[in-house]
Amino acid sequence: MKYKIGDILKVKKGCESKCVSFFTNKGSFIKITSVKNGYDYDILNDKKEKVVWCNCFKDEHLEPLAKDLDNLEVGNEISVSDGGIRTVLGVCGRVIFVSTDDKDIFHGGYTKEELIEDGYTIVQKEVEDIEEITVEEVCKRLGKTVKIVK
Repeated sequence: MKYKIGDILKVKKGCESKCVSFFTNKGSFIKITSVKNGYDYDILNDKKEKVVWCNCFKDEHLEPLAKDLDNLEVGNEISVSDGGIRTVLGVCGRVIFVSTDDKDIFHGGYTKEELIEDGYTIVQKEVEDIEEITVEEVCKRLGKTVKIVK
Protein backbone atom coordinates (compact mmCIF):
# COMPACT_ATOMS: atom_id res chain seq x y z
CA MET A 1 0.00 0.00 0.00
CA LYS A 2 1.32 3.38 -0.99
CA TYR A 3 -0.53 5.61 1.46
CA LYS A 4 -0.55 5.98 5.22
CA ILE A 5 -3.12 6.92 7.85
CA GLY A 6 -3.89 10.64 7.69
CA ASP A 7 -3.10 11.08 3.99
CA ILE A 8 -5.65 13.17 2.13
CA LEU A 9 -5.97 12.03 -1.47
CA LYS A 10 -7.98 12.72 -4.56
CA VAL A 11 -9.64 10.10 -6.69
CA LYS A 12 -8.26 9.73 -10.21
CA LYS A 13 -10.45 11.05 -12.98
CA GLY A 14 -12.80 8.33 -14.20
CA CYS A 15 -12.60 6.27 -10.98
CA GLU A 16 -15.22 8.21 -8.99
CA SER A 17 -17.95 5.64 -9.73
CA LYS A 18 -15.87 2.78 -8.17
CA CYS A 19 -17.34 3.89 -4.83
CA VAL A 20 -21.09 4.50 -4.71
CA SER A 21 -20.77 6.44 -1.43
CA PHE A 22 -18.18 8.79 -2.93
CA PHE A 23 -20.17 9.27 -6.13
CA THR A 24 -23.61 9.79 -4.53
CA ASN A 25 -22.31 12.09 -1.76
CA LYS A 26 -20.41 14.21 -4.27
CA GLY A 27 -17.12 13.52 -2.51
CA SER A 28 -14.13 15.68 -3.28
CA PHE A 29 -11.33 13.98 -1.32
CA ILE A 30 -10.70 10.99 0.90
CA LYS A 31 -8.71 10.76 4.13
CA ILE A 32 -7.13 7.41 5.03
CA THR A 33 -8.21 6.30 8.52
CA SER A 34 -6.96 2.69 8.57
CA VAL A 35 -4.57 0.51 6.59
CA LYS A 36 -5.17 -3.21 7.15
CA ASN A 37 -6.50 -5.52 4.43
CA GLY A 38 -7.14 -2.43 2.35
CA TYR A 39 -7.87 1.19 3.01
CA ASP A 40 -10.63 2.49 5.26
CA TYR A 41 -11.26 6.14 4.67
CA ASP A 42 -13.53 9.08 5.29
CA ILE A 43 -15.10 10.73 2.27
CA LEU A 44 -14.61 14.48 2.49
CA ASN A 45 -16.47 17.29 0.76
CA ASP A 46 -14.75 20.25 -0.91
CA LYS A 47 -14.31 21.91 2.53
CA LYS A 48 -12.56 18.73 3.76
CA GLU A 49 -15.42 17.90 6.15
CA LYS A 50 -16.34 14.23 6.65
CA VAL A 51 -19.43 13.18 4.72
CA VAL A 52 -19.39 9.38 5.11
CA TRP A 53 -17.01 6.40 5.58
CA CYS A 54 -16.14 3.77 2.95
CA ASN A 55 -13.42 1.35 1.73
CA CYS A 56 -13.92 0.79 -2.01
CA PHE A 57 -10.87 2.48 -3.53
CA LYS A 58 -7.51 0.79 -4.12
CA ASP A 59 -4.06 2.30 -4.86
CA GLU A 60 -4.72 2.43 -8.59
CA HIS A 61 -7.81 4.64 -8.04
CA LEU A 62 -6.05 7.25 -5.89
CA GLU A 63 -3.41 9.94 -6.23
CA PRO A 64 -1.82 12.36 -3.78
CA LEU A 65 -3.40 15.73 -3.33
CA ALA A 66 -0.73 18.12 -4.55
CA LYS A 67 0.40 20.29 -1.68
CA ASP A 68 0.35 24.04 -2.08
CA LEU A 69 0.36 27.01 0.23
CA ASP A 70 -3.45 26.74 0.56
CA ASN A 71 -3.39 23.32 2.25
CA LEU A 72 -0.25 23.30 4.41
CA GLU A 73 -0.15 20.99 7.42
CA VAL A 74 2.22 20.58 10.35
CA GLY A 75 5.39 18.87 9.14
CA ASN A 76 5.20 20.08 5.54
CA GLU A 77 8.42 21.53 4.21
CA ILE A 78 8.65 24.81 2.34
CA SER A 79 11.66 26.13 0.47
CA VAL A 80 12.97 29.65 0.61
CA SER A 81 14.25 31.44 -2.49
CA ASP A 82 17.81 31.26 -1.05
CA GLY A 83 17.62 27.44 -1.07
CA GLY A 84 16.87 26.89 2.62
CA ILE A 85 14.22 24.42 3.74
CA ARG A 86 11.85 25.29 6.58
CA THR A 87 9.21 23.19 8.31
CA VAL A 88 5.60 24.16 9.04
CA LEU A 89 5.31 24.06 12.84
CA GLY A 90 1.64 24.96 13.01
CA VAL A 91 -1.33 26.56 11.29
CA CYS A 92 -3.78 28.75 13.17
CA GLY A 93 -6.46 30.37 11.05
CA ARG A 94 -4.62 32.23 8.31
CA VAL A 95 -1.26 32.23 10.11
CA ILE A 96 1.37 29.65 9.20
CA PHE A 97 4.15 29.14 11.77
CA VAL A 98 7.48 28.14 10.24
CA SER A 99 10.83 27.02 11.58
CA THR A 100 14.35 28.17 10.88
CA ASP A 101 16.47 25.87 8.72
CA ASP A 102 17.04 23.94 12.00
CA LYS A 103 13.40 22.67 11.73
CA ASP A 104 12.78 22.72 15.50
CA ILE A 105 13.32 26.43 16.17
CA PHE A 106 10.48 28.91 15.60
CA HIS A 107 11.27 31.50 12.92
CA GLY A 108 7.98 33.38 12.56
CA GLY A 109 4.31 33.42 11.66
CA TYR A 110 3.20 34.40 8.18
CA THR A 111 0.09 34.54 6.05
CA LYS A 112 0.01 32.65 2.75
CA GLU A 113 0.33 35.96 0.93
CA GLU A 114 3.48 36.87 2.88
CA LEU A 115 5.03 33.48 2.12
CA ILE A 116 4.33 33.95 -1.60
CA GLU A 117 5.73 37.49 -1.52
CA ASP A 118 8.89 36.24 0.22
CA GLY A 119 9.37 33.53 -2.43
CA TYR A 120 8.40 30.44 -0.42
CA THR A 121 7.25 27.34 -2.30
CA ILE A 122 6.01 23.97 -1.07
CA VAL A 123 8.39 21.00 -1.23
CA GLN A 124 6.53 18.18 -2.99
CA LYS A 125 7.33 14.73 -1.60
CA GLU A 126 7.09 11.62 -3.71
CA VAL A 127 4.90 8.86 -2.32
CA GLU A 128 7.02 5.81 -1.56
CA ASP A 129 5.82 2.68 -3.34
CA ILE A 130 5.77 0.03 -0.62
CA GLU A 131 6.04 -3.56 -1.77
CA GLU A 132 4.13 -6.15 0.23
CA ILE A 133 5.83 -9.56 0.33
CA THR A 134 5.50 -12.75 2.30
CA VAL A 135 8.08 -14.19 4.70
CA GLU A 136 8.75 -16.93 2.14
CA GLU A 137 9.63 -14.28 -0.48
CA VAL A 138 11.98 -12.57 1.99
CA CYS A 139 13.71 -15.91 2.63
CA LYS A 140 14.13 -16.50 -1.11
CA ARG A 141 15.58 -13.01 -1.69
CA LEU A 142 18.00 -13.24 1.23
CA GLY A 143 18.86 -16.88 0.66
CA LYS A 144 18.36 -17.44 4.39
CA THR A 145 15.68 -18.62 6.79
CA VAL A 146 14.04 -15.65 8.47
CA LYS A 147 12.24 -15.55 11.83
CA ILE A 148 9.85 -12.67 12.57
CA VAL A 149 10.64 -11.09 15.94
CA LYS A 150 8.34 -8.61 17.69
